[in-house]
Amino acid sequence: MRALFTCIPRLPMLRILLIALVSLILPTTAATAQDSPRAILVLDGSGSMWGQIDGVNKIVIAREVIGELLGTLPADQELGLMSYGHRRKGDCSDIELLIEPGTDRAAIAAAVNAINPKGKTPLSDAVIQAAEALRFSEEVATVILVSDGIETCERDPCAVGRMLEETGVNFTAHVIGFDVADPAALAQLQCLAEETGGQFRTAANAAELAEALAVVAEPEPAAPVAVTFQATDGDGGPVIASGLIWNIGTQSDGALIKNGQDASPSLDLLPGSGLAEVLRIADEAVGEAMFTVTGDETGGKVVTIALPEMVPDATLDAPASAPAGSLVPVRWSGPDGEGDYLSSSNLDMHDGEYYHYGYTRDTEDGVVMVRMPPEDGIFEIRYVLNSSPPKVLARRQIEVTPLDITLTPPDGAVIGTEARAGWTGPDYEGDYLTIARPEDEAGKYETYAYTSAGDPAPIVMPAMPGTYELRYVLGASRHVAARALFDVVETSISVTAPETAPEGATIKISWEGPDGKNDYISIAAVDAPDNKYDAYTYTREGSPLKLTLPMGAGGYEIRYVLGQDRTVLARVPITLTPVTATLDAVETIAAGSTISVTWDGPDYDRDYVAVADPDAAANRYLAYAYTGNGNPARFAAPLEPGEYELRYIANSSPDVVLARRAIRVTEVGATLDAPATAPAGSTLAIGWDGPDNARDYVAIAEPDADANRYVAYAYTASGNPAKVQMPTAPGDYELRYVANGSPDKVLVRQAIRIEAVDATLSAPTSIAAGAIITVDWTGPGGERDYITIADPDAAPNRHMSFEYTRSGNPAKLKVPTTPGRYEVRYVLNGSPDTVIATATLEVTEVTATLVAPDSAPAGSNLRIDWTGPGGDRDYITIADPDAAPNRHVSFEYARSGNPAQLKVPTTPGRYEVRYVQDGSPDTVLATATLEVTEVTASLDAPGSAPAGSKLRVDWTGPGGDRDYITIADPDAAPNRHVSFEYARSGNPAVLDVPTTPGRYVLRYVQDGSPDTVIAMATLEVTPVSATLDVPASIPVGSTFEVTWDGPGGDRDFISVAGPDEDVNRYATYEYVRGGNPLKLSAPAEPGAYELRYVQHGTPQRIIGTTMIDVIVVTASLDAPASAAAGSSVEVTWDGPGYPRDYLSIAQPDEKPSRYTDYAYASDGSPAVLQMPAVPGTYELRYVMMGTPATIIARRTIIVE
Repeated sequence: MRALFTCIPRLPMLRILLIALVSLILPTTAATAQDSPRAILVLDGSGSMWGQIDGVNKIVIAREVIGELLGTLPADQELGLMSYGHRRKGDCSDIELLIEPGTDRAAIAAAVNAINPKGKTPLSDAVIQAAEALRFSEEVATVILVSDGIETCERDPCAVGRMLEETGVNFTAHVIGFDVADPAALAQLQCLAEETGGQFRTAANAAELAEALAVVAEPEPAAPVAVTFQATDGDGGPVIASGLIWNIGTQSDGALIKNGQDASPSLDLLPGSGLAEVLRIADEAVGEAMFTVTGDETGGKVVTIALPEMVPDATLDAPASAPAGSLVPVRWSGPDGEGDYLSSSNLDMHDGEYYHYGYTRDTEDGVVMVRMPPEDGIFEIRYVLNSSPPKVLARRQIEVTPLDITLTPPDGAVIGTEARAGWTGPDYEGDYLTIARPEDEAGKYETYAYTSAGDPAPIVMPAMPGTYELRYVLGASRHVAARALFDVVETSISVTAPETAPEGATIKISWEGPDGKNDYISIAAVDAPDNKYDAYTYTREGSPLKLTLPMGAGGYEIRYVLGQDRTVLARVPITLTPVTATLDAVETIAAGSTISVTWDGPDYDRDYVAVADPDAAANRYLAYAYTGNGNPARFAAPLEPGEYELRYIANSSPDVVLARRAIRVTEVGATLDAPATAPAGSTLAIGWDGPDNARDYVAIAEPDADANRYVAYAYTASGNPAKVQMPTAPGDYELRYVANGSPDKVLVRQAIRIEAVDATLSAPTSIAAGAIITVDWTGPGGERDYITIADPDAAPNRHMSFEYTRSGNPAKLKVPTTPGRYEVRYVLNGSPDTVIATATLEVTEVTATLVAPDSAPAGSNLRIDWTGPGGDRDYITIADPDAAPNRHVSFEYARSGNPAQLKVPTTPGRYEVRYVQDGSPDTVLATATLEVTEVTASLDAPGSAPAGSKLRVDWTGPGGDRDYITIADPDAAPNRHVSFEYARSGNPAVLDVPTTPGRYVLRYVQDGSPDTVIAMATLEVTPVSATLDVPASIPVGSTFEVTWDGPGGDRDFISVAGPDEDVNRYATYEYVRGGNPLKLSAPAEPGAYELRYVQHGTPQRIIGTTMIDVIVVTASLDAPASAAAGSSVEVTWDGPGYPRDYLSIAQPDEKPSRYTDYAYASDGSPAVLQMPAVPGTYELRYVMMGTPATIIARRTIIVE
């Protein structure tokens, strides 16, 4: 009993041990039992447990401690009990789950007390069975093993632990080696614990056991959580990346970060609570947040503090007032964020609302151009931050003043015509005039014209008569800024056409109508929509005009269609009658030969006769010929024998077959006469017999090649025998007679073998770079064979230099300029080129020297002494230091002499003088540095001059032979100008002032590479004007006087032109140097014209205009109704009698300039005309000369 009691003091430590073991399965935080893993205690029941520690059996110690432990466990903690070796000796299967995991503590105590150690130590299998009992592959499971010895049943505890760790959800085995001294046993037990992530402890006696269990009983510390702190600009806004100060602490550890300036600090924290505070330096905004770390945060935790949204500063500077719709320059400061903009808005508009805006990114010269609202009043210019929603950072009020706009509608406006609308207004970019019905909304209109077209603006009238509104519309906002009512009236509209005509014919149609831009006369099916047609001609072709009718007999309509909206203004019916055709040709013909087809048909433009398969569509054929090319039509027969069809096809949409005729194509053959072999690359004479049709040919080809694939060929038309170059590659080929067609056809084939040829080369084995080498050769000497120098691995047709063998023997070649190993080659020309002999060539290095000044003035001439190979195309250059050898600013060939004279660049800086050896590639042999120094010039001239005048410019400067003085646009390139004069022409220079007023610059330009401006002065060109005095109406073709006032430049002129014509387009003109008043000829066509004073210059410019009305003149003719062929007839006439007017007789359809006889009106009335020799119906005409000549009177006469 004493011995037992002496152990009692140690029992509390053993209790601590087992409590600690069980505590490993208990939750370490406030969690429920459902959160705690179930556990099984595996107690060693092997015979060795009867061993004693300090006189007490180990099993007795275990029973006592476990009994006391059970009373300390939470009531809901599930614990089971397993033992091994407690029933039978020597049995490795003696493992028993004594108590299932549960809460029955008395059952576990009774079972522990009943264990009677006997047998072996199957600890590995016991741990496996305990894990399986806990469903370790599905749930978290813990096994506590208490063992006093080594595994005795041939299992590997290490392997068992590894297997359980890999297959379990979260399996852990804690192991205590109780009184174990064997190193192997200790190693096994430790490995089992470590492989599963559990703890391993040892105890040699009761005290050490208690100590070990105390250590194991210590709960695992909670893992720290990585916590990241960040601040955002507003709730849900972007994370702030800089400019922050943080203070962070926890209840347990106090302050962790004090005044930290990391924008997003991170800390590893244990479970608990804390406080984070952040300060934004820019606006001293402060935010704070309490946070809690539970330990369950997988992947870490982010604490976000939303600071108030930061509003950046911005300022605006703009005029106090501006006209409505104008662009206002606004200076600003602000964040200039992506998408920030300045806007014009009403005072009560939301931040994101505006009339117009301009992005801050489009700032130029410190300002953004912002367009004002279209109406007057007090408005606001705003700086708007691109955010969601947009936010105004700055505002500035501006008074928008009303626009002064006037509109002058055209008088007597006619539907569909182009009239002129007067206006005054701001003429902003994109502004336009519209014609709309008074009730139409702002964006709806009939027609429009941009104000950029000038005042008055040409604008097309609506298609329907009525009252309309002329409107001035601001282009940027589509706001109607002014309106004026006016009337559009009808005009006489008619179409005159024959009642019937042959289908497909071209007929004349007379018409009356507005003749608006793009108006047209069309023919369409009676029921076709107004905008559909079969054919059309624009009315600008005149009246009468020609219209080509469609193919297809039946009823149609001739229509006058308004171009602007496809409104039909007039229509007349027309019936198209059918046309026919006939064909005459042989019934059979040899394949590929020429078919001759006699035809009869309408012979319309692009009608054609064709041969086709009988079932082919109308526009599908094998060969054809246009009827316009003559009768009979001729074309090639198909190559394939068979039944075909000849056709007469009327060109139309779609084509129409008017006649068909069957034709049979018979087969043809051919023969070839040539040897069975030939040398590679040679030219072979091949005898042939065959159809010899156009483009037939004799070819050599690969045996399996398509008919139109060959190595070489010769046309049969080139003679018999055909001379064909043989391939360069030896092998088996095929000679062919090929009939040309669609597709080509082989008529006969003959096999031929191409035999190899050889050659030799004799040349030096080494030579200096860039020299000329002599190469002796033997070989076939074909006409296009050649000797080359090439890189050893280059393709046969790639080389540095070459010479044809036909140029003689030996061949002379240019050696490359780059030293190294090359190859001399004999190349046999053919398909493909083939190398048949080679020789190695070593190219050696050469040198050169340069002597030149270290510096020179820009644009001067530089003397350079040199030594070097002096090749015929070697050259001395001045170049940028990093330029390629063949790139330079100036150069001189070495053959031009020594020293070389070079032009110095005009741009100051550092350059390089080079000796460049010509070759493949060009090579720099020597260099010298050259510093180019700056030169200056000055200009003295008036600050302003009238447009088109002469300007005197005094100058100083280098006076280079090709230096020049210019007048140019300020942003033009140095070599771009309006006018110029070479400096060599004298001092002062006299220049033509531009005709367009505005700001220009005078320049002294130094010629060079590049041309360089070395002096500049501002020139203001002031406007000039002219006036014209002339009668309001003038007869067509007459001569009239113009009194004028203007600058009177030597090449100024006065012209008569259409109102819309370009300045360089006119009907007539005269130079003003012809006098004042000036005599001009009126146009030959009546109508409204513009008389213009055009100032000559760059560009030509109209500086004065007035409108004139050119009125119709008439004439009459009186002559017999008929006359004998070849006789003379008197024609009495009345007409304007202008000097070059004439009377003529001509075919009715001929142009005014075509006739059989004529007499000038200046010869008097009556005029005498000789009648044509061929009887028929003719036309007597009075032709008024002009551009163009115009017939103003006609009379029919029958010549018998």
